[in-house]
Amino acid sequence: VVSTQSTESRGINAEYGEIVAYQPSTGESRVVEETEEEISDVSAFVVYDPSGDSGDDSSDTMDKEDMEKEDEMNKEDMEKEDEMEEDNTMDKEDDMNKEDDMEGGDKTEEEDAMDKEDSMDKQPQYRYVVTKSGEVIRVDVSDPRIRETVSIPRGGSLPVVDPSDDTLYYVLVGRNIMRVRPSVNGQQALVMRGGSQINAMKLQPTTRRLFYSDQGRGTVGYIDLETLENTVVYQGLTNPTVVSVDPRAMVVKESDSRGQETVSTISTDGDQPRKGEAPSELVGADVVGIVRLGEFVYLKDGMLYTVVQGRRPRLIARDVTTFVVRRGVIFYARKPSYSTTTEIVAYQPSTGES
Repeated sequence: VVSTQSTESRGINAEYGEIVAYQPSTGESRVVEETEEEISDVSAFVVYDPSGDSGDDSSDTMDKEDMEKEDEMNKEDMEKEDEMEEDNTMDKEDDMNKEDDMEGGDKTEEEDAMDKEDSMDKQPQYRYVVTKSGEVIRVDVSDPRIRETVSIPRGGSLPVVDPSDDTLYYVLVGRNIMRVRPSVNGQQALVMRGGSQINAMKLQPTTRRLFYSDQGRGTVGYIDLETLENTVVYQGLTNPTVVSVDPRAMVVKESDSRGQETVSTISTDGDQPRKGEAPSELVGADVVGIVRLGEFVYLKDGMLYTVVQGRRPRLIARDVTTFVVRRGVIFYARKPSYSTTTEIVAYQPSTGES
């Protein structure tokens, strides 16, 4: 039989007639009362339960006077234990401080670094969010109601957020890719070659590559966010726009002088990138994603489809506002016209389950 008071679990050992207090945090046990009778009813030691009277008037229960005395004794015992623990803790801290003094300044530097980390942890933690309209908002994760709009300098566009370290990237005057971190003041420019005209950026979170399309040079490429190295993947494209990326490929739209669009895939995981065909349905889509090699998902006029080259598109859902693909699963946001709430749905294309 078990009852609780404060941080102690108090139970009855019916075989030996003992009432035992067990402290889970230290693993210590102590007998608080012995009796010759076998006890199996929780009302027999309701004195240890702060919830009050059990409603049982049996002779095994203590009277009010005994209960008050027992409570006072227990409080005194707990206060003594707390004082002993505080004394032991202070003694240990004194010993540690003495050891630090003997060892020199190394420990102090480590402790200073830890103190700084602790103080940083206590500060508000912010995350960047890019809205559908391209507005950048900084949100306090501890209280999402605390938010502020981030002003991108004049000439800045195409904001992208890296969720792994919550860094904001945007293009300045079509040429330079700028990097901004919420916890660091200032910006660091990742300078592209002169004459570039970057018109789209997409982040691949698994490989931590920031892909871009450069209409000025007719190229697509990426920046490795670990090394900040710039790699051109494919050249000779006509007004390219990168619309989707995954660890092995990207989807690129091209448009000729008459404004006619074509869509193609370009592999990104080999030394020799290959350009291939993509379903024509992706032309004119609002958002495009890659489910796996050869299978795509796209959003058009609120309708979400999957499509494989050479096959008819498959409708997944209506009233969809946006989606993202992670490890072959499509997560989409759906807000029906008859509802005031938005659903976040996980859809598995291989099984058709939502």
